[in-house]
Amino acid sequence: MVAGLLAICLYVAGFWFVGYWVATLLFIPALSWGLGHRKPAEVALVTLIVTSLVWLVFTQLLLIPLRDWPF
Repeated sequence: MVAGLLAICLYVAGFWFVGYWVATLLFIPALSWGLGHRKPAEVALVTLIVTSLVWLVFTQLLLIPLRDWPF
């Protein structure tokens, strides 16, 4: 439980420093691995789908901008 909370805190901090895409593309596989998912192709596919869908919902449907890149 503490590791999960620490991972979320690191994700939020990373979100502000490196942007949504980098932070999320690192966080989801790390969380998946921590939860026991060990199939790399499956984790990669889920990571790309979830990251893209969340981005689309926030930026296109809700019109809430996300910090894309740190530059």
